[in-house]
Amino acid sequence: MCGQPIDPTLRTPHPGSMEIDEIIPVSKGGDPFDLANCQLTHRRCNQRKGNHAYTRLHDTAKPATPKPAPKPIPLSRAW
Repeated sequence: MCGQPIDPTLRTPHPGSMEIDEIIPVSKGGDPFDLANCQLTHRRCNQRKGNHAYTRLHDTAKPATPKPAPKPIPLSRAW
């Protein structure tokens, strides 16, 4: 996901160790036994992704749109 090489000699729980990631998470309907839905990742990259669909972690082609500020909650003492 990050584009960096994976060192197969590193073991869990090292952040750079390898893990299998489901591109479409199982919690979102992905099949963990479909090889087309699996990819090799770093442990830290897989944990950062969580259960979201795959997106490149360092992709800057599409800038993020800022969230609008929340509207203030009206306060009243008149019950």
